[in-house]
Amino acid sequence: MKLLTNKDLVGKSFWVQYQSLRGRNWNVEAKRYCTFGDDSQEKEKKDWPTIPTIWVEMARILRGWNYELERHGHSKRESENHYLVRKKNYVPQVVTAPWLIIGQLTVDQKEALGLKNATAGSYIVEMEQEYTGQVINGADIEEVSVIIGDARVEWLQTKKKRFLQEFIKASLDGIIAIIDSDRKDFMNDVPEDFLVLARFSVIGKNDRYSNVANVFRHVILNKDLPQVQGNIVHISVPDDYKPHIIGKNWDNIHAAEKKIGREIRLI
Repeated sequence: MKLLTNKDLVGKSFWVQYQSLRGRNWNVEAKRYCTFGDDSQEKEKKDWPTIPTIWVEMARILRGWNYELERHGHSKRESENHYLVRKKNYVPQVVTAPWLIIGQLTVDQKEALGLKNATAGSYIVEMEQEYTGQVINGADIEEVSVIIGDARVEWLQTKKKRFLQEFIKASLDGIIAIIDSDRKDFMNDVPEDFLVLARFSVIGKNDRYSNVANVFRHVILNKDLPQVQGNIVHISVPDDYKPHIIGKNWDNIHAAEKKIGREIRLI
């Protein structure tokens, strides 16, 4: 074992293991292959890209394109977990390089370096033995990142197509539609071409666990209004919907008018 400085890292590649003491527990990260730039900061981290596990439809698309998804995370909040996306049956490159420990040192490590009475701090230590591990080619990572972007485009197009079908089914005039949904993420599926004028709770329904699930009614406006002449849009809605659309001090409807660039008149 020997101590290094930041200057010793410049322009070189190592297997790096970061470690730190949190309270009474040591946090030791898995070794990763890193290349350091001129400022001795990590220039390159080679690992597969990820997507949140809540992107179910996007995950389905990627699997259909023959990419592997490996789940990571055990949080009760699904939004905090993710899938690691990689090429199927990928064979990584095997690389042998010096092994560094960066961070705080254990008592034994300090004694081995003659730092028994040293104060707590961050150190860079090169271990005696080298480490051999698997490295992912940067070009392959970039390729998967591009594929994820393509999958997102297809996912958004599919969501828009599905929403359009639902809007047309619920609309009488192509301008306004009333859509009920108990899905918490329904608002995320509304494309930019549409505007939710109002959203309010209606009578709940029993879900599969025999609990009452909230159902929300959405008053949705098609912002693309080629059939509307002039700067006034006439919207026909039930009287009890109008307070939700207008809002307190007319704030909601004025905000909607600003977004579509036309005056809205409720009839």
